[in-house]
Amino acid sequence: MQASDIIRLLEESSSGAQAKLRIMADASTTEIVHALETCNAEIARQILCDIVGGRYAQAAVPILITSLGDSAIGVRSAAADALAKIGDRRAGPALLERFATLESELPVCRMLAVALGAVHYDEAIPHLMAALRHSDGSLRGCAAWSLGHLGATEALLPLQEALRHEQMTYAAERMREAVAHLSTLLV
Repeated sequence: MQASDIIRLLEESSSGAQAKLRIMADASTTEIVHALETCNAEIARQILCDIVGGRYAQAAVPILITSLGDSAIGVRSAAADALAKIGDRRAGPALLERFATLESELPVCRMLAVALGAVHYDEAIPHLMAALRHSDGSLRGCAAWSLGHLGATEALLPLQEALRHEQMTYAAERMREAVAHLSTLLV
């Protein structure tokens, strides 16, 4: 299956799920990446990001980094999610730039926060610590998860302080998990 076939299938299909399954079965990662590079349809780009993320496709990292700047929120979020799954540290600077300065949409910010931890980008620790004070509880939870995943022992006190005031269940659970994990690293 060539990139043009992939794009045509996604654009003409009445079921994105069926098209996704066929692409996953019949298309090479190289052709999927090429389709992502040339596709104009927003939902198709989002599906293609999901597919390469599910394949943990290192070859897709450059186009996924580019896709972090896509005009569509869903594509930016899917690209961050895919980069998190792939876990390639090369994505760290672009993820941090989006998280710290460029991204204003909360759903994307949440995915970026998780991706920063998943790619083990330690330079994000101060920004993730600052996110513990954000007004959005889900973002606070995502930041807490990443801080724990990064083993950021310097975030232990800020996490404990944030946990004392946290009202949202999801955020409090992620903070407790991070505090528990980071506490084991200090023993």
